[in-house]
Amino acid sequence: APIGKILVQHPKTAIVDFTGSVAFGQWVERNAYPALAFTETAGCNTVVLESTDDLDAVLRSLATTMCMFSAQMCTSPQNIYIPADGVRTPSGLVPLDEVGRRLAAAVATLAAAPKKAAMILATIQSAQTLGLVRQLRDDGAARGTVLLEPSRYVHPDFPDARTCTPLLLQVGTGERDLYGAERFGPISFVIRCADGADALAQATRDVAEFGGLTAFLYSTDEAFITRAEADYARAGAQLTINLTGAMPL
Repeated sequence: APIGKILVQHPKTAIVDFTGSVAFGQWVERNAYPALAFTETAGCNTVVLESTDDLDAVLRSLATTMCMFSAQMCTSPQNIYIPADGVRTPSGLVPLDEVGRRLAAAVATLAAAPKKAAMILATIQSAQTLGLVRQLRDDGAARGTVLLEPSRYVHPDFPDARTCTPLLLQVGTGERDLYGAERFGPISFVIRCADGADALAQATRDVAEFGGLTAFLYSTDEAFITRAEADYARAGAQLTINLTGAMPL
């Protein structure tokens, strides 16, 4: 029986420090008084992939970060914005569809072996998360492309554990109602944009409207990087640029 609301409103409670859903966080903000309340309630975290010197390294890094703790962290990347023409690399333009397939393959590699998946993905905290994965899988299939199907894996140490490999969907910006909020759990979107400028505008709009704690930018264009630094600063998210090592989760 949940006792969170009782504790928040208890007369001896002096400080409430809450991390979780927007809905319950708003209830805490309305009802904690006279206690002092701190809330962190949403992370619609974005990636802008415009150009890179090493696409494979970028995709490996993103795949690992998308899998970590089954994306049940407020700093997990969710919306990956890519120009419709593709990603510029030293060997030429890599089409959007190919980038999506390669990212899905990188994620699938991490999730393929149960022992490895258990170390990286761990388990799913709530049955509601699995319900959201199923719902978005069906909606995404009807309105876009399922790049990676989610599935249960058997945890080698806890065979009855609740588990799920990541769902990766490819959609256009017209499907904003699918991705335009924090989708808690192993759910990510590859989103087709008109060009790099549109990708940046869409990503920073997410931050401004829904909240974002982390943001990732990949570009070899110094002018684009400078613009992105300013745009993300105005929107209010911490920006990491061209990182292919361990992500700062």
